[in-house]
Amino acid sequence: MKKTLMVAGLAVVLLVLAATSAPADLRTRTVRLVADQDWNAEPTAIQVSLKVVPDDPQAQEFGTKMESYVRQAFEKLGYSVSDSAPLEVRFTIDEFDKGKWMKRYFKGDGIILGSVVVTSGGKTVGKFRYSSRLRGGITGTSLNMMAKEVGPPLVLKLNNGERDEHLHGED
Repeated sequence: MKKTLMVAGLAVVLLVLAATSAPADLRTRTVRLVADQDWNAEPTAIQVSLKVVPDDPQAQEFGTKMESYVRQAFEKLGYSVSDSAPLEVRFTIDEFDKGKWMKRYFKGDGIILGSVVVTSGGKTVGKFRYSSRLRGGITGTSLNMMAKEVGPPLVLKLNNGERDEHLHGED
């Protein structure tokens, strides 16, 4: 009897936990995306571009790597990435703070802030602001791993329609 009650109680707890975490994809937990003008994404032919505002060699390298991961993520989701597609998705990195190496290694440190603008035929059809708080860890200290931590989750969040109320630091 006690064993049955314990199993039933555990099942209820697991169901409650699953229900509360179901709305958001856990792969996107470090990225926040706020829609200024929402866009309903669906796999189609798109152009992808990325501009880095900070004049910092590491930010530029990060941007190059992030653009590659963004392209791969869109393709994995069934989009056709082409320089001649009518729909353009432009990413901007407005602020790049990789944080302190030691803090990033042990607990995560640093933040990336930027925007995403989606245009079709010269007309804006979606506009977003995003932030990513870098997780860090043993693999999260390289620019390559940081770009992988930001790019694909951001694309996934755009595609899934996940939106946040605030960026990191605004709540």
